[in-house]
This record gives sequence, C-alpha cells and structure tokens, in this order.
Amino acid sequence: MPLPEVPSPNATKPESEQPISQPQTETPAISPRAVPCKGCVRAAIAGKGELGRCYDIDGGRSRRCLSCKVGNHRCDDLHPVMVPLARRMLLALDIDTKMYNRCRQALRLQLELIAEEDSVYAPENVCEESSAGAATDRTAAEKKDKVAAIMTRLEDVVRLMV
Repeated sequence: MPLPEVPSPNATKPESEQPISQPQTETPAISPRAVPCKGCVRAAIAGKGELGRCYDIDGGRSRRCLSCKVGNHRCDDLHPVMVPLARRMLLALDIDTKMYNRCRQALRLQLELIAEEDSVYAPENVCEESSAGAATDRTAAEKKDKVAAIMTRLEDVVRLMV
C-alpha cells in the first residue's frame, strides 16, 4: 500500500485557494493647520504624538485632523485663550527647546484653569446682577480674588518665557 503524497511547504496553492491580498491604502494628502486642535495640544503637553503639529486631511469629507481621525476621537477647536501660546509653541518646536517646554507648561496651566468647575473663562459664569445682593457681592469678590491669583501665576509663567 503506497503512502499518500504529502505536499511540500514550498508548493504553491492553486489560484482558487490563495488568500486574497488586501489593497494597500494610500497615505492621504495632508496640510498643517495654523492653529492645532485641542487633542494635538494635549498630546504635545504630554510629550506624545507630533508634539503639537496638527494636520488637515486634504480632499476629505471629515473636519477632523489626521491625528483625531486615526485615533477615532473628537477634534475640538482650541479655546481662544490658548491660541497665541499654541502658535508660539509651534514656532519654538524646531528652534528653541527651552521656549517650547515653557509654552507647554503655560498651556498645561491654561487647560487646568479652563477645566475648573467655576472657571473664569466660562461665559456662563459671568457675574450678573441679581436680587441676591450680598451673595452676588461675595461671589464677585471671590471671583476677583481668584482672577488675581490666576493672573499672578500666569505672569510668573510668562516671565519665565522672556
């Protein structure tokens, strides 16, 4: 009784049994954004990703940047208070490491201030006159003290930049 023929590992399979190859996806055309998104700035603060560089996908339907699209998360605009610091950080990225790190620190502070519950940057927390009288005065005084403390911290950070 003859033994059955065992195919060698180097033998090629017939076309019908060969796996279908996946088409290679092309890299999309990208262009740098003038102002990075919030996600890219947060990545820069953490020292990850493209270090603050944010790219639009040219010709795409999505309004998300490349990093947000690849990461499959929201692409939020940067808070207007942070835009000048983010632009300065991008300018310093290739030139001045010390300034880049200072901008990262300042942006981290701004993110913390914006994220606070009773943030001075939130438009709904603007002091409005009400019939509460003394309670409003106390709240306004507390906010004034809070703003003064924030400005002192921000001045210290800016002084480090110069």
